[in-house]
This record gives sequence, structure tokens and C-alpha cells, in this order.
Amino acid sequence: MAARNVQLDITRGIAIVLMILGHCMLFGETVRYIIFSFHMPLFFIFSGYFFRDKPIKDIVNSGLSRLVKPYLVYAIITEVLLKLMNMKGFITCITEILFAHGGPKHTLIFPTETYLGAIWFLMAIFWCKIFYFLICKACKNNLYLSAIIAFAVSYIAIYVGKYLLNLPFGILTGASGLAFFSVGPIIKNMSSKYLYVTIAIWIVAVIFRITFIDMVNFNYLFYPFDYICAIGGSLLIFLIAGFLATKLNAHFLATLGVFSLEILCVHHLVLRVCDIIDCHSISFTFFLANITIPIILPLAYYKLKGKLLCL
Repeated sequence: MAARNVQLDITRGIAIVLMILGHCMLFGETVRYIIFSFHMPLFFIFSGYFFRDKPIKDIVNSGLSRLVKPYLVYAIITEVLLKLMNMKGFITCITEILFAHGGPKHTLIFPTETYLGAIWFLMAIFWCKIFYFLICKACKNNLYLSAIIAFAVSYIAIYVGKYLLNLPFGILTGASGLAFFSVGPIIKNMSSKYLYVTIAIWIVAVIFRITFIDMVNFNYLFYPFDYICAIGGSLLIFLIAGFLATKLNAHFLATLGVFSLEILCVHHLVLRVCDIIDCHSISFTFFLANITIPIILPLAYYKLKGKLLCL
């Protein structure tokens, strides 16, 4: 078995912690703004980093097992809880599962006010992998041409998803993430000078608050610029992860990265339970529950199963 890339695992570990912190309002709007300027694009970028050219059947089967199955399991669990607590009607629950939204969609066709939660990412990345495979094949595996086409498709998906059409199962959200996903395979050979330029642009943009990204709701301040900024913020986390991998015993963060999808699913469940018991995101209880339970439960489970890796 090939050795794992610890730097990438640490990157995903940092990303999943930032995602949880981004859902907590305890630390103020500024911290949340910084996190949201890049953290979801980071997941798409490094999902693309791991993309491998293999038969479409394998991509679909892997996605059904690793992404769609847990999506359906956790979506159904949370919607049943909400229905039992009389917080949502049956039709609303079915609609939330069907559309896989992280927020309402005020489109001309099939608008909805439904809110499913954090696991929207699972369906989005499922479609993103399939779409990127098709683009790569059409471009004969030319990564740079694929990235250009992916950016164009993302731009169209953002406009359509925000204003025109609401499609089920996160199809348009997945298409909107293509631009970020396509960066993943490219950064493996990216010149360091471009890397530092994008990081500098992100720092300036955050300081002056001239970038804004809300992927799930297709909201951007100016998409091409926000796109560059998000790449810069993501690459900065990657550099920090590289530093931690060489200077510290980063076993814990790397382990979080390995089980980031499991942590995401439990975090989603905790968020919905907080909704049920009216535990607000500004409270310390909300923060404590979301920073501990989603991490402890998956790691304890895999420890018992003997599947925790020695990184």
C-alpha cells in the first residue's frame, strides 16, 4: 500500500476544523468571514488533487458508496428527527432530501425555502467528479484546457443556480465547484511564484473585505476574483499543513483529515439536533458540542474497529 501524503491529510484535517468553526458564531463575524472566504473551495480543490483517471463506472460506484450512501443515511435520519419533533412537514422533509440544499433557492423555476444542512457537500462533490471526468475526456486529459472549460461551466452553473433553475440532488452545486476542483490536479506542478501571488491576493482581499464566497447559495462578490482569492487561501492552508508535518507531531490533525467525511456527517447531525433543542450558534454550548462530538464519535468508532491509521 502506498504511503499516505501526510501534508494533504493535515490540510483536510485543518479544513474540517475550520468548517466547524465557520458554523459557530462564538468568535465573531470577522473570523467567520475569513474562514468562508476559502474553506469550501479548499475541499473541492483537494478533492481534485486526489482525482485519478479511471473508468467512469469506478468513479460512479465509488461515489455511490462513499458519498451518496452516507448522504442518504444522514439526510433521512435528520429529516425523521425533524418530522418527529413537528419542526417540518412531510413534504418539506422529502423536498430537503431531494434537493440537497445547504440553503434556500430563490430561482424562477422550482424555488424552495428548504434547508438540509452541511451534507450538501457530499452530493455536490459526487457530481463534480463525474462532470470533471467528462470534461477531461472531452479535452483528451489536457489539464489546462479542462480547467478553462470547468471554469466556464462553473460560471454558467452559478448564474443558472442562483437565478433560473433549481435542480435536485445538488447537481448545479456540484457543477459550480468544477472550477475549484480542476485546480487540484494542476497545483501538483504549480510554480511556487504563482502560489505565493495567489496567497498575497487572498490576504489583501480579506483585509479589505473585497472577496465573498457562499458556494451553496451561489453568492460571490466578483466570481473571477473570488476564485483566485479562494485558491490563495487554500494554498496557504496547504503550506501551513506542510510546516506542521515537518515540525510537529501532527498525527491528530492528519487523522482528522483521513476521516473528514465521517466528521462532516456527524457534524451535520449535531447541527440539526442543535436546531431541535434551540441551541444557538452564538453559544459556548453550541461550539463545544460541534467541536467535540463530530470528532470524538467517528474516531472512537474507528478505534474500536481497529481502522485508525498510524500516520
